[in-house]
Amino acid sequence: MDSLTQVLKAYGDAWCEVDAEKRRALLEIAWADDGLYQDPGSEARGAIRCMR
Repeated sequence: MDSLTQVLKAYGDAWCEVDAEKRRALLEIAWADDGLYQDPGSEARGAIRCMR
């Protein structure tokens, strides 16, 4: 599996993961320290806020 595929898979899997520690491990693969997530109802900046 190439690195882009691994990152995309980890990101997608993180959305479905209910275990906080497993989700954090997936997001450590897929998320940058200065990452930004936005949707119409929310915004999260940085790795720590997105891993909660």
